[in-house]
Amino acid sequence: MSVRIQEEQEPLIIDHHDHQQQSSKRVSIVAPPTPNERRAASVKVKEEPPSFTAGIAIMLFITFLSSVCFSIVLPSISFFLVNKLHESQSVVGWAVAVNSAGSFLASPVFGWWADKRSTKEVVMTTLIIMVIGNLMYSMAVNVWMLLAGRFVVGIAAANYAVAQTYLSYATTTDNRTKVMALNSAATVMGFIIGPAFALLTTLFNPFSIKEIVVDQDTLPGYVSAILSILSMFSLVFLREIPASFKKAKRPVTGGSKTYGSGFYSGGGSIKDISSILQLSKNRQVPWLPVIICLFAYFSYTTSFTTFETIGTPYTSAAYGWDTRTNSLMFIALGGVCVGSLFLLQVFVKFFSDRVLLILTTALATAGFISMFTPSQVHFVPEWRFWIGVSLCSASYSTSVAVLISVYSKQLENLDQGMMMGWLSSAGSVARIVGPVIAGYSLEYGGKSGFLVFIIMIAMTGTTILILLAGYRVLAPKQEKKPMHINP
Repeated sequence: MSVRIQEEQEPLIIDHHDHQQQSSKRVSIVAPPTPNERRAASVKVKEEPPSFTAGIAIMLFITFLSSVCFSIVLPSISFFLVNKLHESQSVVGWAVAVNSAGSFLASPVFGWWADKRSTKEVVMTTLIIMVIGNLMYSMAVNVWMLLAGRFVVGIAAANYAVAQTYLSYATTTDNRTKVMALNSAATVMGFIIGPAFALLTTLFNPFSIKEIVVDQDTLPGYVSAILSILSMFSLVFLREIPASFKKAKRPVTGGSKTYGSGFYSGGGSIKDISSILQLSKNRQVPWLPVIICLFAYFSYTTSFTTFETIGTPYTSAAYGWDTRTNSLMFIALGGVCVGSLFLLQVFVKFFSDRVLLILTTALATAGFISMFTPSQVHFVPEWRFWIGVSLCSASYSTSVAVLISVYSKQLENLDQGMMMGWLSSAGSVARIVGPVIAGYSLEYGGKSGFLVFIIMIAMTGTTILILLAGYRVLAPKQEKKPMHINP
């Protein structure tokens, strides 16, 4: 037992009216901690954080499923609309755009819901919506029912926002980068596996149950519905993030109080939009580099979604490819995207981000030039088409990766959570606007893609010129030398 004497010194504020100073001494007896108390304190310090391994795996699969439900219909949706529902090629663009529009509108709602309520509750709701949307698509008897089905699937695919929220809470600083990389890989793999599922559907002989027709056009929707139903059972193993754990968790990149109210691939939060608009008065924000990066991201996403929209009708008209061949093409292009990312890891050792950004953008321009023909009725040879789409695919995967790096370095020491939201929103708008423009351009500009490729060449070429003009301002902050003014 120890005895400690504490002196209470004179207060800093003295009452000058009384002119009295008080001082006192207090004796307190402090007992040393017992062995049991020491052991309990040691256990408390060494207590491991809760494990969310199963939940992380489930959320990665949800991301994968959202990507599959988007890409599984790409090889066949044109045949469904044109041959079965007797619609024009321009409707194909709307069918792709409404899916992205649904995700854009629903993402902030589901993100907010996941913050306020149970993650399991939100994910289960989105999976039910996904089943309904896919059934609407496969059972569509007219174009409006098909478009409504794709819009509903897009709303459900906004569970990507919920997955991002969960992963941000469930990861630590040690494994967050690895998990987020796996999340990006799940998106890419979903884009590859989706057409692979579509390829398998072509192996089934068509059959019908009363008025329900199951063939290579409708089967992708039914497969997506089945995958969504199976995913519901995995939620039994999903561990919820405790409210106290959410409150104590810091956001991944700044921004709003919780990552769930931030922006995602499909959309963003109104709260963050209003907050970021207030940054217009902040002179520390490098607005010129930000605007350049936003335009470049819009250009990259538009060019890629353009091909997603016109790829199947183009190859059908030019080379007579069916759903099976188009499925193989999308699988091959997914492999090109993955391979180009591996090559990028080599080139980053020899070139700066700004140089790589210009070079990868030039790949897209070269790809569209390869597919361009001055005729509205004649198509390029098949080998030129393969070169073109391979260059465009490689360009998209690498240029986006480099652009995010450039953009992030420009925002150093700033609130990147909200600023990254603008980047995501630029991509979301491109996924809505791009397919619509592509569909109408293909219909009225000739099946050879004459007008489509002119627009894409002009857009990517303009992007290169803007990147060259802004080369110096896109330099990382640490490379920018401060200006010295001599007195």
